[in-house]
Amino acid sequence: MVKPARRRELACRAKAEYNVSIRVACYFLRKTKGHNWNHKRLYRLYRELELSLRLKPKSRLKRDKPNALAVPTEINQVWSMDFMSDSLNDGRSVRTFNSIDDCNREGLAMDFGSSLPVQRVIRSL
Repeated sequence: MVKPARRRELACRAKAEYNVSIRVACYFLRKTKGHNWNHKRLYRLYRELELSLRLKPKSRLKRDKPNALAVPTEINQVWSMDFMSDSLNDGRSVRTFNSIDDCNREGLAMDFGSSLPVQRVIRSL
């Protein structure tokens, strides 16, 4: 078993000798020097040297300009539905089912209660 001070010394020497980052030097220690150190032990060594892991930025998908939403021209052409929930002062939850017409923004139905089973939503529609 190699002591932490010796491991630190080996990592710094490998870094200087091969002119690589400390991360690669730890990899060298793990693979080429014959030490059977797992990734957790190397991470501990990395932390003892007060090094921080390089965080790679997430690559974002390049998106084109989104298509414009279709605007309905007639009543009852497109409806929007949504479920909402809230809680009362005594801790009980209240749920609502709302449906509106997208053309004239008229509220078609609003159903609320402590629970909204499927049959009740179908009846509301």
